[in-house]
Amino acid sequence: MCSCSLDLAWLFLLFFEEAHINSNDLLDIEYVESTQTIVIKKTSKRSARIGWNEAFKEFTAKSANDMLIPDIFDDEDLCNETI
Repeated sequence: MCSCSLDLAWLFLLFFEEAHINSNDLLDIEYVESTQTIVIKKTSKRSARIGWNEAFKEFTAKSANDMLIPDIFDDEDLCNETI
C-alpha cells in the first residue's frame, strides 16, 4: 500500500473526528469544479432503501399466499390460443 493513500486515510479520519462525524451519519459529498474543492456536509436525508428489509418481512408475513399478478388474466382463453 502506498504511504500517500495511508496518509490520506488518516487525514480523513482526523477530519471526521474533528467535525464530529461518525459512521452512522449520512453525508452529502460534492466536488465543486470551479474551486476544485470537495464539500462534505451532514445531511438528514434518509437513504432510499432504509427500512426495506422490515417492510419485505412484514409484507411476506401478511400476504404470503396472495399473488400480486394472477397466473391467468380474465381476458385470456388458454384453450383457444393460437401460436
